[in-house]
Amino acid sequence: MPKQKKLHKNKLSNKFRFSIFNDTSHEELFAFRANGKMFILTAVLAVIFLIIFVSLIISYTPIKQMIPGYPSAESRRELVHNAIKLDSLQNEVNMWKDELTNIQKIATGQEPGPVEGTEEKQAADDSANSALRAVYQKDEESLKQEVEKQTSNRKKAAAIQAKSIKKASK
Repeated sequence: MPKQKKLHKNKLSNKFRFSIFNDTSHEELFAFRANGKMFILTAVLAVIFLIIFVSLIISYTPIKQMIPGYPSAESRRELVHNAIKLDSLQNEVNMWKDELTNIQKIATGQEPGPVEGTEEKQAADDSANSALRAVYQKDEESLKQEVEKQTSNRKKAAAIQAKSIKKASK
């Protein structure tokens, strides 16, 4: 058993030669010498480089929108818009509940609670809505910038294409 391990270790440290010969003239066109460890290291580095390269291509190109589950600009906009709608509907339902409890209190002869238009109720609602509106506005601004970049890139590409067509037609 120890002999087999030594043989295996020797295979990694032995030098190998990879050569390409011209079949007709027997001239050596390319030669590469490396040991097994160097080959393994090269393979690992090539895999790491490939992973980094693919990751960069996916993250910096529109290909990322083809990935299942990645939200597009429209779906993000709709998500924020729906969240604001949900928040306003929730506020309306809460207002109806407050009105119903006030009506019940009045019917039983008790004092009604704070009304929707009072300052204390309005302050609580404004603080909850302002955070959501800020997120929505930030998302809208980033989407506008993205659309402006895309349209300017398209205009530049169209201008370059028009110039090349003019040159080709001359």
